[in-house]
Amino acid sequence: TVTGVQTCALPICSGESGNRTHGVAVVDLSGPEPRERAFLEQPVFPAACALSPDGKRLVVMNWESKHATGPIVYDLAANPPAEIARGTVKGAHYHVRYAPDGKYFMMDNQLFTFDGDKLTAKTVSKNGQISESAFSADCRSLAICDVVGGGDKIALNVYDLSGAEPTPLDPPASS
Repeated sequence: TVTGVQTCALPICSGESGNRTHGVAVVDLSGPEPRERAFLEQPVFPAACALSPDGKRLVVMNWESKHATGPIVYDLAANPPAEIARGTVKGAHYHVRYAPDGKYFMMDNQLFTFDGDKLTAKTVSKNGQISESAFSADCRSLAICDVVGGGDKIALNVYDLSGAEPTPLDPPASS
C-alpha cells in the first residue's frame, strides 16, 4: 500500500546524441503498479521539476547551453496537460521546490508566486546559487543555504514571507 506521495515527476533524457527525447514523466503511484499519467516532451534536457502539493501543477526547468530556460508551469488536470505559464530566470538553476500551500515555488535564488497565468519572481538571495531550500509548514518562513565565497562557504538564511517582500529574519550564519 502506498501512503503519502501518490504521484511523482521524473526528468527523462533518452536516445542517442542528436536523436534524443527529452521530457518529464508524471507517474501515478496510487495503484498496485506505477502508471505513467503523462509524458511532457521538452525541447531540451529537463534539469529540475516539482509537483504542486495537490498534484495539479508541474513546474519544469529546462537546461540549454549551460543556462536555465526558465520555469514552465503545466496544468496536469487538463487532458492533455497544458502549459499555463512561463517565467524567466537569471543564472543557473538546479532545483525547484514547491511550498506546502502551493502558492510559491523556489527556483534557486528566486521565489516565484503564481497568480492565474502570471508568474512573478522575487530574488531572495543576492549571494548566488542556493544549494537547498525549505518552506515552513505554514508557508510563512523560508530557509535557504547559499553557496558563497566562490563555493567554499555555506550561509544559512531564514526569510519571513508574510509581507509583500521576503524579509531576512536572522543575520546569516556561515560555516
